[in-house]
Amino acid sequence: MNHTDPQSAQLVVDRFLDRHPLPVSDPHPCPYRSDQIMVNEGFASTDMPAWLYRQLLDRNFRRSGRSFYRPNCPTCDACRQIRVPARTFRMSSSQRRVWRRNADVTVCVRRHPTVTDEKWSLFRRYVRDRHDDTMSTEHEDMVDFLYDSPTRTIEFEYRHNERLLAVSIVDRCPDALSSVYVYFDPDLPARSLGHFTALWEIAYCQRMNYDHYYLGYHIEDAPKMAYKSRYRPCELLTNRATWLNADGVSSA
Repeated sequence: MNHTDPQSAQLVVDRFLDRHPLPVSDPHPCPYRSDQIMVNEGFASTDMPAWLYRQLLDRNFRRSGRSFYRPNCPTCDACRQIRVPARTFRMSSSQRRVWRRNADVTVCVRRHPTVTDEKWSLFRRYVRDRHDDTMSTEHEDMVDFLYDSPTRTIEFEYRHNERLLAVSIVDRCPDALSSVYVYFDPDLPARSLGHFTALWEIAYCQRMNYDHYYLGYHIEDAPKMAYKSRYRPCELLTNRATWLNADGVSSA
């Protein structure tokens, strides 16, 4: 079986998921819907081939460190992968303004992501501003969460002169990038760095002739996730492992 062939790879993943029930997490409060309980199913891996991870993304899996998981909640299935077809993406007028505001930013692509004191300091500031003490800022936890990767991962560093503005951790799959996490300077809201990093990485996909940029999970009525559907066109994964564009039309 040729694992590089998408249809063969899909068979491998579907057979594995059919034959091996996955462990589930303890129920915990949903961070996106206050009236829901979240349960994840998943597994850990020390070596995840990029071709296999691409198929897991298309089965609604995400990665955190060496863990691969997807929601399996008892009363809700709203968390769905969202991706941008890079070849047809076009910036909106507001996105072009964000792009122009950051014309002075330089980006370094690192093939081997590495934690430094500078990055750890930025990460701590970002987490304390955005997560309200609900997420650890310990160095070891940061490494486990972002930098201990079992698959092909790259890192984008965004700087103005020598100042580190943002860091984005991204998994490289065949013909696609999957955003894992981005952390940025919380004291620079006018730059809209979260939006700019996504725009730059979609543009990187276009330059590299990749098909898709995966943004993670999207929930239609969750304010924290609303921005993801503004990168158009975009496609949402259904619970039948097929993709629909944002207007509800089936995608190939």
